[in-house]
Amino acid sequence: MLLDPIRRALLRFLRVSHAPPEAPGGEHVEIFRASPRYLTYLLLAWAVRSAFMILVMGGGITAACIAIVLEEHVLWPALLLGGATAALLFAFTFLSYAAIRLDYEMRWYVLTDRSLRIREGLAHMREVTLTLANVQDIKVSQGPLQRLLDLTDVVVDTAGGGAAPAAAAHGSVHGHAGVLRGVERGSELVAKIRASVQQRKGTGLGDVDEHVEPVAQVAAGEPLIEVLREVRDEARALRTELVSGTLVFRD
Repeated sequence: MLLDPIRRALLRFLRVSHAPPEAPGGEHVEIFRASPRYLTYLLLAWAVRSAFMILVMGGGITAACIAIVLEEHVLWPALLLGGATAALLFAFTFLSYAAIRLDYEMRWYVLTDRSLRIREGLAHMREVTLTLANVQDIKVSQGPLQRLLDLTDVVVDTAGGGAAPAAAAHGSVHGHAGVLRGVERGSELVAKIRASVQQRKGTGLGDVDEHVEPVAQVAAGEPLIEVLREVRDEARALRTELVSGTLVFRD
């Protein structure tokens, strides 16, 4: 395949590995890529952009070649211009296709019962590892074409972030959030992550169990209420003496 030598040369030049990332701590390791239909989704968008560019540039160059032949009555400048333009369009189209294909191949997801690791990018590789015990929110994003292809983007937001929307808009990884783009059976993946999150809660790595925390607060707050009541009574007595003028200051 023509893409194979380009892939090997580019990976060697950029000094990146085609292998998946190492799994973070935890058990039940699952390593997977985006769905093959996600590559189809990317290539459909690429085909529309490429067709538009070819029509615009090709139409303009064709009109210029016809004008050259009619005005100069020579054929070779038109052939030279048309051939150079066709070669340029072919090279650009092939390289853009290769970039999309390699970007898809370099996108990896690693899920364990404790962590989620996302790696993406070729020239600028980005990787983030999220601790499931710190996950605050899990969102699902799906556009019309994604619904047609049964694809889902799963947005995972952890504590201290509030950055999942930015991650979804500008990339797949962020310091406190990550996006698993183009996954199949997104509802199953969300359920699996939620189950791991609930399992990790209350283990000292994340938030305290919501069923235990209120009981501890009430138990610790009972003596505090009594102290606050005494302070209130003292304040009322002091205000009464100030108003009546009976308060006496002693050395």
